[in-house]
Amino acid sequence: MFKRFWWVFLVTLILGPLAGVFFGGVIAYISPKTFESSATIQVRPVTPSVQVLPGHVSHDPSATPSNFFATEFEVIRSQATLDRVIDQLDLMSRWGMPRPEVLEKLRQSIDTRNIKGTDLIEIRVRTTNPEDSRLIAGAVSDAYRSRRLEIEHTRSDRVLEELRKAVREQEDRVEEKRKVLTGMIRNESLLWPPDANAPTYPRGSGAAAQYAELETQKIKLESQIDILLRYEGEQLITYAAELNLPENIIRTLRPQWLAAKRQLEAAKQAGLGDDHPTVKQQTKIIAGLDTDLKEGVVALRETLRAQLELVKEQAERLRIRKEEEEDRAVTPGIARYTFDDAKAEFEAAQSLLEQLKVKLISEEMQRRISEDPVVVHAQPAEAMRPASPNVPLHLLLGAAGGLLLGLIAPFAIIPILHAANEPKPA
Repeated sequence: MFKRFWWVFLVTLILGPLAGVFFGGVIAYISPKTFESSATIQVRPVTPSVQVLPGHVSHDPSATPSNFFATEFEVIRSQATLDRVIDQLDLMSRWGMPRPEVLEKLRQSIDTRNIKGTDLIEIRVRTTNPEDSRLIAGAVSDAYRSRRLEIEHTRSDRVLEELRKAVREQEDRVEEKRKVLTGMIRNESLLWPPDANAPTYPRGSGAAAQYAELETQKIKLESQIDILLRYEGEQLITYAAELNLPENIIRTLRPQWLAAKRQLEAAKQAGLGDDHPTVKQQTKIIAGLDTDLKEGVVALRETLRAQLELVKEQAERLRIRKEEEEDRAVTPGIARYTFDDAKAEFEAAQSLLEQLKVKLISEEMQRRISEDPVVVHAQPAEAMRPASPNVPLHLLLGAAGGLLLGLIAPFAIIPILHAANEPKPA
């Protein structure tokens, strides 16, 4: 039977791929076409933290963490950045949609990736209009650069303000210690010049040195509490996660929170709607993590406040003890010890003041000569051909499907032909 109708195999093997190519081309032709444009930007590392006082760091909440690029991707696709793009290009009028829908459509059309081994980020935009893709890619890179500049300037201003405040406070401390030292020199009970045979005591080992150390701790704790109260949103979470405190649950929750947000965005980019079970589950997970993070921040504030109260109590007790030691300085030996201790404190305070002034000058110069944190290396160009559908791929798949059908079809066609050509009984 099959030998008789061998020509059916030849026909189907020729017509099958041709039909597959034809239908593949039709599908590619009627499918919605999207055009892609991309911009390449260089993201320079953020300004490092600045040590204002010994043991006290003016913290930079975004100081190049291990997930730096993941954070920057979120900033690029954040509402604050995309709102600027919407306003700049007037996308609400251009697309005839309300702002929430424009924002969602815009976010889904943007993809970001880090070029491996570099600090370059490629921002890719796909829309059904090649001009829209080019304009949006350029506007997103410009909006992100503007936001980074504002963030850098805000951070720099905050660091400079803290340094200036620290300098003013240290100048007051130096003046107080200068007055104490001058008063002791004028005191008639103080041997001046000091007697070489009088007993000496170790400098910086008394209540005064301990009191100064506790004052530094108090300043550090007050600064941390103030920052936790002033920061909001992701900036607050990032700063809280880097606080080196026992049982800081933010350190564990923040990576999970960022991963959940990325998974939700990936699901939406894959075309899943808000009612899809995966999207609902991820949204529920993010809401739960948001609640846990807020509770964790509150717990951190309470921990810092408890530490601050403890330090204040200790400082008050040491202040009283320090005053009692100074009041008991009636003998030449004790007077010699009190003078040396006060002199050491004055010199240490003056040295710290000089360091702070040098740091302030350095930061002011750095602010003036700082480089642009974001540099655009490749401006987006208008796509000449669509990025999707992939016409060669559609044709190839159509040909492969047609070939497979050409191999299978004869086994159904030949029995029908054979039955039709069978001689009928008389």
